[in-house]
Amino acid sequence: MNKKQEIEAYILKQFQKIQIFRRALSSESDRGCALLAASFLDNALSDLMYCSFVYDKKIEKDLLNGTAPLATFSSRIDMAYYLGKIPKNCKSDLHIIRRIRNQFGHNPEIISFKTASISDSCKALKFSYHEQDKSPREHFTASVLGILSIIQDSTFTSKAPEEMPDWKPSEEMKAKHRDFLKQISKELFNSQKDSDHENS
Repeated sequence: MNKKQEIEAYILKQFQKIQIFRRALSSESDRGCALLAASFLDNALSDLMYCSFVYDKKIEKDLLNGTAPLATFSSRIDMAYYLGKIPKNCKSDLHIIRRIRNQFGHNPEIISFKTASISDSCKALKFSYHEQDKSPREHFTASVLGILSIIQDSTFTSKAPEEMPDWKPSEEMKAKHRDFLKQISKELFNSQKDSDHENS
């Protein structure tokens, strides 16, 4: 399967997954909703990274899995922004969602979207299309779906760079480089010598 076929298969699979995802967000508990939403966005960013870099079978191992540089939600958010794949306000909302995820994931106490700190975070999300009087959970899910559409649009339209072909300098180029360095060294030596002479 070539890269184009992989992307087409990905688009079809994502469309099916989104339908399931939307239904799941509604049926989950507050904790489950937050964890599922963050996980889905995290995976969407992973797919965006995959489609934005040179195609290589080792890309997941080298960049996206385990302890690799782009294995975390936070690093994927930042990289997507710095690659110009998402706007700054989307980056900001993704980090808010990530922090909400962490509050639910790391806190064994019974908390919900009505918990003050989480509620305030939800109402700070810029991608919610709801009026302010809607519930924090409604703001959260609306923002998640809005951001997801941005990530997927960026993924679908992403053009990965071509792999640079193997290249190495010729023996002639190496010789010219050595001569250049010798000339520079000679000029620096003479310059230092003249400076020492003037100061003596």
